Amino acid sequence: MSAYVARQPILNINEETIGFELLFRDSLNNSFPHIDPNEATSKIITQNQLILGLEQICQNKLAFVNFHELSLLNKTPTALNKDTTVIEILEDVTVTDDLVAVCKELFEEGYKLALDDHDFNEKWEVLYPYTEIIKVDISQLNIIQISKFSRKLKATYPNIILLGERVETEHQLRMLKELGFTLFQGFFYAQPEMVEQTGLSTDKIKLLKLISLMANAEVTFDQVASIIEKEASISFALLRYISSTAFAAGKDVTTVKHALTYLGFEEIKKFVALIALANLGAHTNPELHNMAILRSKFCEFLEDLNNENGPVPRAYLTGLLSLISPIINIPIESIVPKLPIDKTMKIALLHRKGSLGLYLMICEAYEIGDWDVIASTAAKLGLDKDDIGRVYHEALLWQNEYLLKDKRERKKSK
Repeated sequence: MSAYVARQPILNINEETIGFELLFRDSLNNSFPHIDPNEATSKIITQNQLILGLEQICQNKLAFVNFHELSLLNKTPTALNKDTTVIEILEDVTVTDDLVAVCKELFEEGYKLALDDHDFNEKWEVLYPYTEIIKVDISQLNIIQISKFSRKLKATYPNIILLGERVETEHQLRMLKELGFTLFQGFFYAQPEMVEQTGLSTDKIKLLKLISLMANAEVTFDQVASIIEKEASISFALLRYISSTAFAAGKDVTTVKHALTYLGFEEIKKFVALIALANLGAHTNPELHNMAILRSKFCEFLEDLNNENGPVPRAYLTGLLSLISPIINIPIESIVPKLPIDKTMKIALLHRKGSLGLYLMICEAYEIGDWDVIASTAAKLGLDKDDIGRVYHEALLWQNEYLLKDKRERKKSK
């Protein structure tokens, strides 16, 4: 599955690119599809930020992302890095006390807010104290209107930056500069450029189960973790979600439950909503997911054999993430450095080094029946290959039991 986004550069007065506006697309056809704007925002976040990060699409410059009313009220912008994101408030939102309160809170948290396609209506003035950028579509207004507004704005809010949209000629550019505009966007510089990357697929049944769980007031972290930790792509999205926020800054995550406790239930609900909205209709590769589930339990059992104090939880997550590259069709080297996991897990996933890396080598050897590698790797770990065979069998039994239970649940859902 591919994820599409169009980006259009935004330049400063020196014609240097300072960022890109990101525009949702559902195909290589470079036009906005017939889709709810809140869903479009969710898909931009889940299909781009949660996989490789908007910083790659925007070349480490600012990402201007459109947010409609519901997305703002749900505080969806907090899924993104406040230092590299500009929250564009769309022109057709309803200005309510709740919306103003959310904008004030985002502003106080350090997010940059922009008013998109500004029409100079007085209703927006209540948001000016929290606004960093006002975008003016010059194709919709005449020079007298723009001049009058810019003078009034600079007299009362001199720190607000004016951005001219739909700039198509050098004459328009000169005019805007004379009126105090310092940022510019339009065909004069570039049309929206299509960017395609592999999208993130998830399991529909598990998503529906997660949604129903989050609606239960008595839900526990253990219940949520029990679903997420058996779904590699959701686990991966959860880790990217955490790493793109301030919740786990400077901390390493070793288990799914560990990740969830950093977020708290309100943020978990937001995460589930983002994933569900963007991926309920997506397809998955069941064999890869099943193999990831087997690896996760096999690695856990191997750690139990190797560690006299019992299994270290990160062994399970390492096994689960070991197949994320073919699941989302992105090179492992592009994925692992962005995950908030400890160094031993990263080394294992990238280089098959350390005890966790050796567990993965044994998993891979069992999958192809390479008994020489199994024997030599077992020797490096100081493990008996017969014990390894026993726990592999136990992992298979566990996987089969899980898949049978999953199959029964699928039948019930039909």
